[in-house]
Amino acid sequence: MKRVYFVDFDGTITKKDTTDAIVSSFARDGWQEIMRLWNEGKLSTEQSARLILPYLQVSSEEAARFLREIPIDDTFRDFLTYVKARDEQCYILSDGFDFNISTVLEKAGITHLPVYTNQLIIGENSYDIACPHASPCGHCGTCKKTLVKKLSKEADQAVYIGDGYSDHCGCQAADLIFAKGFLLRYCRAQKIPARPFRTFADIVKYLENLA
Repeated sequence: MKRVYFVDFDGTITKKDTTDAIVSSFARDGWQEIMRLWNEGKLSTEQSARLILPYLQVSSEEAARFLREIPIDDTFRDFLTYVKARDEQCYILSDGFDFNISTVLEKAGITHLPVYTNQLIIGENSYDIACPHASPCGHCGTCKKTLVKKLSKEADQAVYIGDGYSDHCGCQAADLIFAKGFLLRYCRAQKIPARPFRTFADIVKYLENLA
C-alpha cells in the first residue's frame, strides 16, 4: 500500500503555534479580539491577518531569531525517515505563514518538504498576507481539503495529521486521520474516525503495527 501524508505545521510539527507565539509576544494590545473572532469563524484567515499584522511591532530579523527558538516534535525526523524508507511523499499543509515554516524547518535542518501555505509579505515597515491556495468558501487561507484531494490521486491511502481548527475540512478528504487537540475533539463530536496521537512516534508505531 502506497500512502501519502498531509501534515499540519503549527502545533503539530511545532510544539507551539508560531503565529500565536509571534503575535502574543510582539503585537500591541488589541489583537486578542480579532483572534477571538477568527476562532469563532466570524473572520477569514485573510481578514484576520490583515487586521492583526499592523499590530506587530517586530522586525523580520527579530521575528526570525524568535522563531528559531521554537522547538519541533522530537520524533518528527524519525517519522520523515520512515516515510522516505517507504518511498512515500509527505506534504506540509498550513494556514500559517511560509516565513514561519521555512525559518523553523531550516533551523531543524529540514529543507526538502513541499509546503502549501500562506505567504507573509514583508515590507519595509509592514506585513501583509497573500493566499495562493485559498479555499473556495473564502474562510481558510489554505484550502487543505482541495489539496488533499488533488495531491493524493496517485496514492492508495491519504493520511492526515493535525491538531487545529484549520484541519477539520482537510482531514475529511483523507482515508486515515491522526488527531490531537481541537481536531481530535472535532472528530469525536462529528463521529469522524480518528486516531489520537501525542507525537509522531505514536504514528510510526501504529503504522508499523498495521504492516
